[in-house]
Amino acid sequence: MSGGPHYQRGLAIVLGFGRVRFVPISFSLSSNMGADSDAETKPVDVTKAMDGGVLKTLLKAGENFGVHPAKGDFCYVHYEGIIKESGKVFDSSRGREIPFFFSLGRGQVIKGWDLGVATMCRGEIARLECRPEYAYGETGHPPKIPGNSTLIFEIELLRWEGEDLSPDRDGTIIKTRGHQSARCAEHALPDGVDMALKHMNRGEKSHVTLKGKFGYGKCPPPELGLGVYEEIVFTLFLKDYEKIKANWELTDEERLDRANFYKDKGTDFFRQQKFSLALSKYEAVSHLMEFAKPTKAPGEGGDELALKFEQMFIAAQLNSALAYLRMGETIDAIKHCDKVLEKQPDNVKAIYRKAQAFQQRKDFEEAIATFQRVVELEPDSKAAQQAILDCRREMVAVLEVQRKKFKGMFDRLTTDKNGGTTGGTATEGRIVDGTAAV
Repeated sequence: MSGGPHYQRGLAIVLGFGRVRFVPISFSLSSNMGADSDAETKPVDVTKAMDGGVLKTLLKAGENFGVHPAKGDFCYVHYEGIIKESGKVFDSSRGREIPFFFSLGRGQVIKGWDLGVATMCRGEIARLECRPEYAYGETGHPPKIPGNSTLIFEIELLRWEGEDLSPDRDGTIIKTRGHQSARCAEHALPDGVDMALKHMNRGEKSHVTLKGKFGYGKCPPPELGLGVYEEIVFTLFLKDYEKIKANWELTDEERLDRANFYKDKGTDFFRQQKFSLALSKYEAVSHLMEFAKPTKAPGEGGDELALKFEQMFIAAQLNSALAYLRMGETIDAIKHCDKVLEKQPDNVKAIYRKAQAFQQRKDFEEAIATFQRVVELEPDSKAAQQAILDCRREMVAVLEVQRKKFKGMFDRLTTDKNGGTTGGTATEGRIVDGTAAV
């Protein structure tokens, strides 16, 4: 692997399970679309019906033969539009100097553009001749384009951007889908790939561009030679995946087996500090177990199964709470602890982790009270006893910072611009003294 400081690394991996979101790259190419020369080629019909409605003529070959934009991509182009019957130029982006952009295949442009641009490569220049049914039809586009006009466009495809999959739509996960063509190697993949896999179809080939925290982040595997937060491109081939039974189709034993599988996967991710992936597995356990009831009767093993179901659900909630704590998401951690305490009010782990969440939030009074509940249930809990001492120490430190802050603020209020003191009343003086003592 090699490249400059901001290059896009390409890692080709084959997956056998999963789904991902990317931007399609069509590989059904006409033979003239990858010509090496700049010579004009013969027109090619690019319509699905092969009715001659959109004829494409290659004027200049582009880069990366075989790689095209796909539905949902934002394409940036320069173009010039001519009415064939009159030879009149009715529009041109070059005069505006700003490229025109649109989302391919979303009906934002005429049909002829959606069909023609989808066959182009980056940097390619092509002529599209679009009959009225693939342009503006019988009505035209008054006043510039009469009805039933055949239009000719000279289009230069400058670049395109894949679909933005990042939660904040900030470009940190960009999907580019490829040809449609394994098992997800989850342990080797960044979080962004797993997010993308959820939207991938069987037989699909896609390029996924990951940036920032959705790539390998600040701790990339040393053997890959990647920089911290380096942009990286994955080429993914989803050959096949196995469709598993829906939850409602499972037997009691199958339900437990699947829950154990997800729980173990979550634990593996947790150890790797992939907390988001771990949470997704713990959440899967919760969905399996939260409202599940054994199909067996109480006297035939149903009671034992019900207990196992509850224990599995409790474990998933406790593990989720711990993962949220590691991520600093204290509100969610408390919610998962409360789910456990609804079923088991004296569950020490749930109480302890809830107290830790209060401590992280610097809600020291609640934290101390909750840790004390742990000590009541387990008097020998050194961890809870130490946590109470830590909370008290932190609380004193916070109060000391506040005392100094407010003392300085009131000192400034009682000092005039020349260094003298203002003539405050005795009551005002007592307020200042009282505040400083906090």
